Parts: sequence; C-alpha cells; structure tokens
Amino acid sequence: MNLTHADSRSCFASIDVIETLPVVLASLLMTSLAMGASWVLGLRLTKSLVTAVIRATIQLLVVGLALSALLTRDGVFWAWLWVLGMIVMASVVLVRRSPKGFGSGLYIFAVGVGLFSCCTVMTMAVFFGLGAFEYQPITMLVLVGLTIGNAMPGAVLAIKQTHAIALEKQGELEAILAFGSTRRQTISFLAQQPAKLSLIPQIERTKVVGLIALPGAMSGLLLAGTDPIEAVATQLLVMFMVLGSVALSVLVLTLAMSLLIVTPDLRVASWLSQTRSEQ
Repeated sequence: MNLTHADSRSCFASIDVIETLPVVLASLLMTSLAMGASWVLGLRLTKSLVTAVIRATIQLLVVGLALSALLTRDGVFWAWLWVLGMIVMASVVLVRRSPKGFGSGLYIFAVGVGLFSCCTVMTMAVFFGLGAFEYQPITMLVLVGLTIGNAMPGAVLAIKQTHAIALEKQGELEAILAFGSTRRQTISFLAQQPAKLSLIPQIERTKVVGLIALPGAMSGLLLAGTDPIEAVATQLLVMFMVLGSVALSVLVLTLAMSLLIVTPDLRVASWLSQTRSEQ
C-alpha cells in the first residue's frame, strides 16, 4: 500500500470552487435551524454559532491558501516550519487550558513540546519510513496534523482530570504518605483514575469505528475512488497511530502532573490546597 500525492488529488481536480459554493451554503441549513431555535427559545447560542462558522471559514481559507503555496513550489522547508508551528501551538494550548495555579506554565509547555515532537517523529517513521505513503509536504502535514490534533485534547483532558482527582483525593494522598507509601506508589495510586477517564473518549470512538459512521480518512479515500480494502488498511494505520498518540499523551501528562503533586520529600504539594481555595 503506497498512496501517492497525485492519487489523492486526482478525483478532485475537476471540482469547480464556484460551483461548490451553493452546496457549502446549503450545508449551513442545519446550523441555521439551530440558530433559529436558539433565538426562539432564548438560549443565546446564536452568537457562538455564528462566531464558530466565521472563524472556521477564515481559518480553513488561510490553510487552503498556504497549502496551495506548498503545492506550487518546493515546500519541504515550509512544511517542516508548519509542523514546528503545530507543536508549539499545541503546547501553548496545553498551558492555556490547564487549571489556574496547577504547575508551572513553562513546565507544561516543555512537556508538551517533547510529547508532540515524539508523536511527530513516530508518525513520520511509521508512515514514511515503512513506505505506507510517499513523502510529500502536504502528506506530511495531513498525517502529523491528525496525530497532534487528536493527541492534544487527550493531553488537556489528562491535565484537568489529574487536577480534579488530586483535589478530590488530597486527604487520601496525605494519609497513604503518612503510612509510609513511597513516591512511586503514591503517584501510581493518584494516576490510575485520571488516566482511565481521559482515555475513555478515544477508546469508545475506536470501539465503534465503522458501525455508526465511516471514519474520516477512509471516507476521503472512498470518495477519491480508492479500493475499499486499501481504504480500510489505510484507515487502520491512521486509527492505530491516533489511538497510540492519545494514549501516550494521556500517560505522559498524567505522570508529569502527578510528579508535581507528590513532591520528592513525600508531601502533597502545598499549592494544591491553594488551587482548591481559588475555585
């Protein structure tokens, strides 16, 4: 199985952007109905929906223009720069979405950069090193974007779950430390529940893949006229890499934050009580 860049674009070459505009507008029908219902019921969701539509449109147009530039020139350098931007932006999001006062922003950022860089290297090694895809700037951006884009929400959820469980079990943590538990045992006790809870969404999505709706990569390949069996094989590659990246992200962030909570001198970090009082 070796999918080339030309193969992935061939079936879309005849699509006229102007002709698709009415279809794009028609696709907003359900969103418009939701806006109308929100207005009638006084739910005040219309502004949020409009903002989401406008923001997504602008962002995708900018991405489309950037990708067009990569197609018209030797875009290897710019593609790698883009990947670096993904890693940095995902790490910044981790910091911004972490509970206030929960660890150092620089610490979380550094963990995020290391984690997403590792995910990127493994993605490149599997997909390009083993010859599953032809190495192209666009292909690299798509695959790395899939990996980081799925890993980041899992990492954010892991941070929030670890914080919530630590607050809930602070008394228990102090008790088991007082009874002589080692730091490793205490961290293991703390990390189990947030890691499991953070992995549930991705595990459930993986369990029902293909039963309710066809996954994205497979759908795109089928629309492009690819043989169904080859599309399934490609989807399995992507799905397993995504599951692995999410699982790795959850485990790394849960462990990293647990190491902050249980100090080397076998105490529960004092700032944890301060975050409780601020909530």
